Amino acid sequence: MKAEKFLSYLEELDVRLWINDGKLRCSAPKGILTPELRKNIAELKPELLILLAKKPADNDLKNLPLISREGELPLSFSQERIWALNRVDPASNVTGNIYFTFRITGSLDVASFEKGINELIQRHEVFRTGCKTVNEHPVQSIIPRIQFNLPVNDLREFSLFQKESTVLQVSKQYAIEPFNLAEVPILRSELLRTGDEEYIFLLATHLYVFDGWSSAILFKEISSLYADFYAGKPSRLPELTAQYVDFAQWHRNWLKGEVLEKQNSYWKDKLKGACLVRNLPLDRPRKAIPGNKSASVYFTVPDFLAESVRKLSQKEGATLFITLMAAFQSLLYRYTNQDNITIGTIVSNRKVAETEMMIGSFANNILISSDFYSDITCKELIYQVRKTSQEAYSHQDIPFEMLLGELDEGLNRTPLFRVMFLFHQHQSIENQGFELSGLKVEKCPVEKGISKYELNLVMTDFNETLSGYFEYSTDIFDHSTIERMKENFLVILKKVTVNPDISLSELPYFIEDRQSFTELGADYGTKTEYTAPRTQIESTIAEIWQKLFKIDKIGIHDSFLDLGGHSLLAAKMISRIEDKFESKMMIKSIFEFPTIAEFAQLVETKSSTMERRL
Repeated sequence: MKAEKFLSYLEELDVRLWINDGKLRCSAPKGILTPELRKNIAELKPELLILLAKKPADNDLKNLPLISREGELPLSFSQERIWALNRVDPASNVTGNIYFTFRITGSLDVASFEKGINELIQRHEVFRTGCKTVNEHPVQSIIPRIQFNLPVNDLREFSLFQKESTVLQVSKQYAIEPFNLAEVPILRSELLRTGDEEYIFLLATHLYVFDGWSSAILFKEISSLYADFYAGKPSRLPELTAQYVDFAQWHRNWLKGEVLEKQNSYWKDKLKGACLVRNLPLDRPRKAIPGNKSASVYFTVPDFLAESVRKLSQKEGATLFITLMAAFQSLLYRYTNQDNITIGTIVSNRKVAETEMMIGSFANNILISSDFYSDITCKELIYQVRKTSQEAYSHQDIPFEMLLGELDEGLNRTPLFRVMFLFHQHQSIENQGFELSGLKVEKCPVEKGISKYELNLVMTDFNETLSGYFEYSTDIFDHSTIERMKENFLVILKKVTVNPDISLSELPYFIEDRQSFTELGADYGTKTEYTAPRTQIESTIAEIWQKLFKIDKIGIHDSFLDLGGHSLLAAKMISRIEDKFESKMMIKSIFEFPTIAEFAQLVETKSSTMERRL
């Protein structure tokens, strides 16, 4: 394949090549860079370097325009989504916490370490950017400079038991303590000194300013800054040419008009008829208001099986991500017997070159939908997942919340991301790339115990070891159920690697003989007998609900939650009700007064109170 044609092919796959300091750089969505594709890039590297050197820069994608820091600055789409959810239930934002715990052994220079964290906060403006609300509208608020003091708690006089229990307690607190998004820095850190040359380093931040990609940047830069300051030298890190708020403004300017319509049309068409995973083997009914308590079941794929999975991926021209995604969807297919399985995953969404070294909330959720037609084979499913993923990556920019109200009724009325699949392939998953000069750094496992998903399979490929864990909601699943699911996933991997041409209908059927499974697997809530609106207020609220839910007729005793209402729909509904009745409402009111009849009484009471005051 000629270099020009190959470059066009890469652009179709959303693989971006550019030259930096004379070297060929590459950025690609997860699951796209197959071994064969990497080989082709390497073989055509000389020709590609010549082509790229001649190619004019695309200012839209490679040069972020800097914006003024004066006035009201916009949130990114991702931040706006988090802000909206935080308004509904501020305590629930702990599900957005990102936290790390490390054991540091050796003679740590605490002053240099603290100086490094301060420099990091100063270098990445996003940590110093809070969110304030002006006229019910969120805006960015940037603090030019702050001084961060790193607490050091000395536990050396504690007994071994006291040390372990204190470390565990503080670590869990770091994981679940909510962030106030209006206060900066949106980062907290602490050292627990457990020995003369041993520390526990705790660090937490939030999805509002951070994502998975950011973690590699953060720890690489802390490592570099500590080395420089410990040696008495200035930072060697190059200046950032733009900051996250510049990206937020650019992205809003770019994602509109024809670009937005193209992505919007793709998802509406692609998800037409898509079916979220419904008939899971639940042990308890879903609650009207879902909880966020979770637990995990960890496992390691046996070496022989991991090697078989890699060989199957290579043979079918797929990445491990694609093959494992197909295996997970096959598992769900044999549990649910649905002819369509749609699950979520996360993409980096960093198309602009300057975002490669920028900390911020870029990641976006996308849905991968697969059809399980009669006698579909494993090989055919892998091909389908690869094709669907490539298309989805090319349309990854639009936040799914922008599609609410435009998708099919079945998708619009349920949580879009009930089941997730994530794949990590870090160079150093053990310590996230965190290295300190002359010191030993080890990552400590900490289970947060909260999750916004019902079921989440996270797979990791590191140092030739394929491992993973099922994170599950303890409100609806028992540990034993997920243990069996883990074993069944390994069964799927064994079956499809031994015979990739096996029809998926021939795989074991995992539903146990429990009547409650099908009953509990139904969607949220139950229907009530229809009762028509009795007053003008009830009629107005019913019309708003019917438009939001895309249902022709909703009775006054139907519950917002039973209909599948969620926090973002609640925010939309409250906004429309406020416009109609010119009365201020709290978003949480819909969860306290979940039926039209109850909410109408609230509106009437507020209106009467306002009239009396006037």
